[in-house]
Amino acid sequence: MKLLIAGSNGYVGSHVRDLFKAKGFDVYVYSRDGTSDKCDNRNISSENTEMHGSFDVVINCARAHWKRYTPEEISRIERNLLSNLNLFASETAKKIHTSGVWLFGNANEKELNDFTLRPFEMVKNDEKTIHDSLSLNWNVVYCPSIIYGGNSCQMRRIIEGWKNSSVTVAIPSTGYNQYVHVFDVADFYYALVSQNNIHPRQHIIAERKGYTPEEFADLLYKHSIIERVCKTNWDDFEIHHGSDAIDIEKLNLNLPISPYFTEKYTITEYFEQYT
Repeated sequence: MKLLIAGSNGYVGSHVRDLFKAKGFDVYVYSRDGTSDKCDNRNISSENTEMHGSFDVVINCARAHWKRYTPEEISRIERNLLSNLNLFASETAKKIHTSGVWLFGNANEKELNDFTLRPFEMVKNDEKTIHDSLSLNWNVVYCPSIIYGGNSCQMRRIIEGWKNSSVTVAIPSTGYNQYVHVFDVADFYYALVSQNNIHPRQHIIAERKGYTPEEFADLLYKHSIIERVCKTNWDDFEIHHGSDAIDIEKLNLNLPISPYFTEKYTITEYFEQYT
């Protein structure tokens, strides 16, 4: 089967690409910047119109970086990308778009279970992206904001970026977060493509067990990954980290995990083996 993936150089995309290659798929990578490697016929761009309608599977793992673009620009880039990718899909293609749980940042339990988007302000522009993708028969996979494991681990990069090997937590800690291993994400994408009995087109994937920010910081400390946990009140936390950080710290979603998702790894096991 022919597969086209965007974002194959990114953290999640590289693992998805490698898994499908290992499973025997004929994998092509899409270049969002409008260029393709003329020496590699498996690296294509929007210019390769001769390949329109020829892919059995199209996967989008690309995301413009928030440090380089405004939220409005990111949303526009993503919608344009999906429109371009859609042209390469065959009429019966399985199409998968990667998104995140911040789109439910302000949702109550019923809204979350009904996939009613109630996003944080920072990702509000992504609502149109989701509606557009669903109208074009894409599958949407909502992942936790932090994914870990594999090569170039996101969690490890975050930990190494903390100053003085410490974490600041607002008290009382009211949030609740779940995590997911990048290998489990890739396996779920493969399940969506290879199994014909999966009919819902929106899925939330994560580990069952979650943690408050305080519990998570204590877990890091327990395994000697950080040297100390700094606990502060909410006012001081907002002064030092900003209002967006308040939303993230308070995020409290007990995620309705897709019944088709299999959890093979846990964040606790990852920290136990962390070096």
